[in-house]
Amino acid sequence: MLIINLLILYFKFYAVCLVVKGIPEYIKTLLVNIKGKTLFEKLYVPFEKSA
Repeated sequence: MLIINLLILYFKFYAVCLVVKGIPEYIKTLLVNIKGKTLFEKLYVPFEKSA
């Protein structure tokens, strides 16, 4: 029983580590998406007005 509890704790710890490692990547992709979208809007909106 103790071994099972230790395994569960280990997997929880591992999952937390994965999440913590993944957060910066997630923020980076969010920032890229936001920048990409605003860049797209900057390029697209004037083009639409001129058309």
